[in-house]
Amino acid sequence: MTSLLRYGKGLAQASLLLLTATTSVAAQASKSPKQFICYAPIGTMPELPSGGGMQGIVDAIRQKIIYPSQALRKPLNGKVFVNFTVLASGAVAGVKVFKSLRTDYDAAAVQAVTRLPRLNPGRENGKAVPINMTVPISFYVKQ
Repeated sequence: MTSLLRYGKGLAQASLLLLTATTSVAAQASKSPKQFICYAPIGTMPELPSGGGMQGIVDAIRQKIIYPSQALRKPLNGKVFVNFTVLASGAVAGVKVFKSLRTDYDAAAVQAVTRLPRLNPGRENGKAVPINMTVPISFYVKQ
């Protein structure tokens, strides 16, 4: 029996340890373009056009992180959890902080996820479907 999860607009959560293997879900657009009905489990997870699977996405996010200037003056180590949806088109949408560290770190995490290239979409039964993903992004500043 497939469990049903309903997500509202603003799907987003990010981190560098992609926690979506069991929580990522194939989705079907509902009446509102910003709402999805998500089903679990899915067939194939999204990935970069160059491949690499989940680790490739994690590495791409890590490379796009720009540390906030305040991080050097008032360093804080920890994680920002960001949630986002990879649409059936492969575009990243609904990037939102799920668990905050500090507003400047949150903004840097959201920006890194937003800058991802168009991905190969997730697939269920051979059909491209939206996938909700949660990724923890770690910030560590040596003091």
